[in-house]
Amino acid sequence: MKKLVATLAVCKVICALAVCFTLTFGANAQSQKIATIDMVKVFNEYYKTAQVNKQISELSEKYNAEWIQFETDLKAIKEEYLEVIKRLQDPSATEEAKAKDTELAKQLNEKGKKQETDMAQFKANGLRTLDSEKSRLRAKIISEISEVVSKRAQSEGYTLVLNTAYNEDDPKRPIIFTSGKNDITQEVLDILNADADKKTE
Repeated sequence: MKKLVATLAVCKVICALAVCFTLTFGANAQSQKIATIDMVKVFNEYYKTAQVNKQISELSEKYNAEWIQFETDLKAIKEEYLEVIKRLQDPSATEEAKAKDTELAKQLNEKGKKQETDMAQFKANGLRTLDSEKSRLRAKIISEISEVVSKRAQSEGYTLVLNTAYNEDDPKRPIIFTSGKNDITQEVLDILNADADKKTE
């Protein structure tokens, strides 16, 4: 009998805890005010993104131009070296001329090797610098967008803002469905692009 009473008492405690948990969970769920935003859309349509993309394009063009100059210079060195070697193989060349060309060929060979080394370093450092600058500029844009999103969420009383953007490289979508009722994508874009005309004049 005592065991039965004890068992019933434990059951009552468990039930009471379960009710409390359900009420607490339900209250928390109801107190949440959730908004959604398509960060990819905002990033792509923010006017500063176009400016950043232009900067990145200019940096890429500058890098490509310098690389082409490297290749042009190396080609000229190789062509001159081949001409010198051709003169050295000429049986009619004097010993004095051969001595000068031998020294010149040595210098051109060393110059060509140095040029190839410089090109390898430029390629490695240039690409790293370019990638770093791309990341820096794009991170600045993301930071500006996030700041506007945070201020908007706080002013409207949202406790959570979820990103609904779909990334083709990552099939795992955290948000499967949204009614779009509390979507703040356009609101954020309007704020970000409010001074677009003034800034782009």
